[in-house]
Amino acid sequence: PFWLKPARSMGASLVSLNCCYCNGNAALWDEAALGRKSVILVHGMASCALQTKVDQSSYHGHGCALPCSNAMGWDLTWLSVEEVVTGAQRCRNILELRNVMGVRKDGTPVLSTANLEGVSVRPYPGLDGIARLNPGEFIEVPVWLPLITAMSSIYRLTPGSYDWRRWGDVVYMEECVEALRVKVEHEHRLTGRPVAIFGHSMGTSLVTYSLSVLGTVWTRVHVSEIALVAPASVGSPKQVSAYAHNPASILAGLPDGMSLPDPVEDFVRTCAITAPSTASLLPMRVGGVSCFPADHVFVKTPSRSYTIDDMGQYVQDLHQRLPAGRVPTAKFWPLIQKEIHKIEAPAVPTHFCLRQRARHRVPGDLSERRPAGDPRGFRDLSRGPHHHRRQP
Repeated sequence: PFWLKPARSMGASLVSLNCCYCNGNAALWDEAALGRKSVILVHGMASCALQTKVDQSSYHGHGCALPCSNAMGWDLTWLSVEEVVTGAQRCRNILELRNVMGVRKDGTPVLSTANLEGVSVRPYPGLDGIARLNPGEFIEVPVWLPLITAMSSIYRLTPGSYDWRRWGDVVYMEECVEALRVKVEHEHRLTGRPVAIFGHSMGTSLVTYSLSVLGTVWTRVHVSEIALVAPASVGSPKQVSAYAHNPASILAGLPDGMSLPDPVEDFVRTCAITAPSTASLLPMRVGGVSCFPADHVFVKTPSRSYTIDDMGQYVQDLHQRLPAGRVPTAKFWPLIQKEIHKIEAPAVPTHFCLRQRARHRVPGDLSERRPAGDPRGFRDLSRGPHHHRRQP
């Protein structure tokens, strides 16, 4: 049921161990590279593998680990089962971020983030980094693999990978816009046709923000259409709880009322609270518009309630009342709000998929642009009324 196969993606040749979930298609990544139309896949929070590299001069300062976990080069960290088992503390600590002062493209100094001293972090390169959270390990955790398998023989697929911890850091957001622009223009030149962009969860915020910054003219020249699956641009009510105290339970997708043991939450929280992306997923207005009722209460305490327009106060109250260091991303909130306010309605046909019933069905043909209201395109990803929305 397992075999070794070459995986060519983003110009690199990788070798990974894969199970029969790939349906025996040993040329999967070749087909993805040679498809007739480019589709860029933009993942959400925690759904791209991350590699780390630690400088030897600071190597021993990042927590306990077995010798086998102390790799010197680029090493899979998120989400490596081997790393968690042999060096859980080190795995957590080297993914922490610290607040620093950065500079925006226009020269304005602003609060930003950086990795710990001596630590470098990057998304795992190529489609392998989003197909599975732990590419190359014996027991793999598939994420985008079913979708890639279904689409690879039809489209030229390429990942729009980014360091999901840092989304919400406005300096890094500008870098993401530039990276997406370069990738889209490259695919446009290569294929001679506009590309489609497929975003999921927090990745939909990156897509819509980037296209808004790049502008209507650029978007209509280079992009044919976009698909937003489980869009999180408006934030998530569950993130209100995650931001306050239990990020691991929320990330694990546990049912309401259930949570992981406190020691596990405490262990994960130490790293998770340093990521601006956790603040970027709080409910907020997008382009000045709220998708939630103005009087909807997200948090109710004995002394007050918090609605969509009270999220800033909620963040500040947490910062003031929780133990020191528990809300290090509080000062990012007003910066995030200001940037998300820039998001405009996409300038190209847009598909919304709010519920996915048929995980392995092939999307509709994206090879041509269609007028608003045309029901074709990604039709099999969400069947039934009220599950599929499209706007011009």
